[in-house]
Amino acid sequence: MKPLSWRWLSVAVVAAAGCTGLAWWLMIQSPVRFGAVAVTEDDGMGRLVYGYLVTLVGVVLGAAYRNLQIRREAGEHEVGGVGQFLRTVFLSLDFWMGVCGSPLVYALLMRATEGGSMAGLTAIAIENGFFCTIVIRGLAPKVGARRQP
Repeated sequence: MKPLSWRWLSVAVVAAAGCTGLAWWLMIQSPVRFGAVAVTEDDGMGRLVYGYLVTLVGVVLGAAYRNLQIRREAGEHEVGGVGQFLRTVFLSLDFWMGVCGSPLVYALLMRATEGGSMAGLTAIAIENGFFCTIVIRGLAPKVGARRQP
C-alpha cells in the first residue's frame, strides 16, 4: 500500500475544515427549521376548521381500516359492496368513539403544533384522527377500574 503524501493529507484537512466552516456559517445565518414547524402560519379560524376536518378524515380512515382488519381476521377476502362497507363504517362504535374523542385529541394536537405549517398540521391531524380511539383509551380511566381514595 502506498503511503499518503503530505500534499493529499493537507488538501483533505483543508477541505474538511472548509466544509465544516461553511456548514457552521449557514446555521448561524438562519435557524434550521423543518418538519411540522418548517414555516409558521397564522392560527386563524380557517386553520382551526381545516385541522379539525382533517382530523375527522383520519377518524374515518382509522375506523375503516380497523373494520377491514376485523373482516380479514374473520376470513373475508373482499369488501363486497362499497356502499354497504361505508354504511358499516359510519354506523360502527369505533367510528363514533373516534368522533366523540376527536375534539380532545384535536385540542392536544393544536397545542402541540402551535406555529407549524399547514402541511405538518395535515399529516399530524390525519395520524391523530386515525389513532384517535387509541389516544382516548390511553387518557381515559379503564371501565370497571377501582377508584383510589
